[in-house]
Amino acid sequence: MLIAAKERANLSVEILNQFAPYMDHSTNLFKQMGELISGFGKLMESVSEMPEPQRRDFMPFVQSLNSYVEGATGNFNELRQFYSFLTVTTNQSIADLKASIGMQDEEKG
Repeated sequence: MLIAAKERANLSVEILNQFAPYMDHSTNLFKQMGELISGFGKLMESVSEMPEPQRRDFMPFVQSLNSYVEGATGNFNELRQFYSFLTVTTNQSIADLKASIGMQDEEKG
């Protein structure tokens, strides 16, 4: 039982450590996307001054970008939820290991 608890805690920590850089990278990409959206808002202000035929030609791009942003936002939110799950699972595994060897958390004990 003790070995199983220790192995589970170690595996959880290893998975979390391996996943963390991807989460950091995704967070940075999400922030960059926010900056892109801000710049795009300024571009859209100038589009309103375009003649109607050019504006119509530009709209498929706008729709494509909106679709991309929605997809990327959904993906990021799912990734963040999974990271939260990994963190909670890891913390629970560590708590289970501590309980199995008779250690108490300092804040509880």
